[in-house]
Amino acid sequence: QIVQPLLLELHRAKSTDEIVRLLSVVANTASTTAIPLIARYASDSSSSIRASAMSSLLLMDQPVADQLLRTHLLTDPEFVVRMAAASVLIRRRMTSENFAALRSAFDTEQSERLRLLLLAGIWGAREEYPQATSVVRQAAEFDTQEKIKNEAIRLIEEME
Repeated sequence: QIVQPLLLELHRAKSTDEIVRLLSVVANTASTTAIPLIARYASDSSSSIRASAMSSLLLMDQPVADQLLRTHLLTDPEFVVRMAAASVLIRRRMTSENFAALRSAFDTEQSERLRLLLLAGIWGAREEYPQATSVVRQAAEFDTQEKIKNEAIRLIEEME
C-alpha cells in the first residue's frame, strides 16, 4: 500500500516545506488512514502547516475530518487556516453541522474575503437548507461590509 510509506515519510519530515509538500501528496491518496496524522499537523504552531492540513482533508469523507474543519474554521486565530478550512468545507457534503459552522463563521468573521467565500457556501446549500436564503437576504439588507451586502443583493436578484 502506497499510503503507509508516505505517512512514515510525513511523520519523519522536519521542515515546514517538506511537511506541506507531503500533506499535499497524502491528500491525493484520499486515504482516511491518514486522518490521525493530519489531525496532529492541524495543531502545529505553523499556520502554513495547519492550513495544509485543512486542505489535505478535501477527499477524506469522514465525520472526524468535518469536525477538524469546523473547529479550525471557527477557532483558528490565523486567516490562512480559516480560509483553507472554509474552502474545503464548502466543497464537502453539506451536513447540518457543517452548515451551522458556515453560518456561525459568517456571523463572526471579520475578513471580508473569507465572508464572501462563506456567503457563497451558504448560498450553495440553499436547496438542502432553505434558511440559507434568509441568511443571504439579511446580509443584503443589514450587512455592514459593502462587498458582502452587494454580493448578497446580487445573489437574491439572480434568484428572482
